[in-house]
Amino acid sequence: MATQPSKRRPGRRPAEEGDAEATRHHILRHAWRLFNSQSYTSISMDEIARAAGVTKATLYYHFPGKADLLVASVQDWLTLSPELQTALVDQSYSVRQRLTMLINEWYRYDQEEYNEAI
Repeated sequence: MATQPSKRRPGRRPAEEGDAEATRHHILRHAWRLFNSQSYTSISMDEIARAAGVTKATLYYHFPGKADLLVASVQDWLTLSPELQTALVDQSYSVRQRLTMLINEWYRYDQEEYNEAI
């Protein structure tokens, strides 16, 4: 006797789309896109939940508040590129060079790969 998969409530991502970590990254990428396209202050947790296709309860399960979500989305973004890692830690570059690298990567990822990862 084959068992059918249980139905998930609205706002929960289908099980085949991944586990809690996949949901967390999905939320982060949508939050990042919204923060960059508008602003931190103009975006609500409701809007982020809608954009990510999750319930507010799911959003708050992963992130206690909007500030936590912003910090996590920046940290997630920083892990995407070796150039970003270099800009943050390589002391052989001047502060100005490191900031320039960081800004260049910010715009490159904002427009290309990070948004495509959604």
